[in-house]
Amino acid sequence: MAHDVFEFVNRNGEKVFGDKWLVENKASKASIVLVHGMAEYAFRYDEFARFLNDNNYDVYALDHIGHGRNCPNPKTLGIWPLDGFDRCVDNFTDVVDSLQKDGKEVYVFAHSMGSFMGQSFMERYPGKVKKIVLCGSSGPQFIHKMGKIVISLHVLGKKKTKPSKFLNSVAFGSYLSKTEEKTKNAWLSRNKENVDKYNKDSYCGFIPSLAFFKSFMADGISKTHKKKNIKKIDKNQKVLLIVGQDDPVGNYSKSLFKLNDIYKGLGIESNLIVYPKMRHELLNEDNKEDVMNDVLKFLEK
Repeated sequence: MAHDVFEFVNRNGEKVFGDKWLVENKASKASIVLVHGMAEYAFRYDEFARFLNDNNYDVYALDHIGHGRNCPNPKTLGIWPLDGFDRCVDNFTDVVDSLQKDGKEVYVFAHSMGSFMGQSFMERYPGKVKKIVLCGSSGPQFIHKMGKIVISLHVLGKKKTKPSKFLNSVAFGSYLSKTEEKTKNAWLSRNKENVDKYNKDSYCGFIPSLAFFKSFMADGISKTHKKKNIKKIDKNQKVLLIVGQDDPVGNYSKSLFKLNDIYKGLGIESNLIVYPKMRHELLNEDNKEDVMNDVLKFLEK
């Protein structure tokens, strides 16, 4: 396997950066486009990408706008334009298109914020890929509707590039309520080493801008969960939903059952795996090998 920095020019002629892991010395089965979550970056998936390489899959992962390699200056982390959510979806869609030009099968693995982008991707670009994995995601929740109102009102008349401690607290303040430990970001996983590493990483856990919250949590999620948009998903789409039973993002897996039922009700081949006693970052939990192998089974089915 070989890892390298990934540079890509999107549809707007802009350079965006990330990571790629390529199978060496033989042709790969397919390519995986990995879509990372909020306040992290692509290289955190190095172990998972190498696992996929070992099983003959190439992996490509862009860092989102305002994340990772696209922010050589840490002071710019979390700054988005007001259309940042849609632009991030377009960026990884452009990567999918580029890889498909080579005639190779392409699948998508999307985590957390990336999983909402994955949902949007299926709606905006139906049938683009045959298989998609949504990890640490959520279906429609009433709290999302309330969040949209709070965020939309809070950003009025304010500088949109300014970090928002208030909205960050609104979004994540309750996430430790059901964890035994009350240490910072313990809701991410039971693996204390992973949480500690995340907390010490200057490219993780930053407080995003007002425009970020408006684009992602007010506009992006709202559009994605509208019935008229969900109905646009190709009926031949194969979806795997994976979530920890103790993940607050998906209301402790409850909203994923709802999302799975919505997809199945539309005739989409959707399957849900709920992992007991696991939290948000399934790929960093102690039982991560089980998760990786379940993803592999889905890709190879």
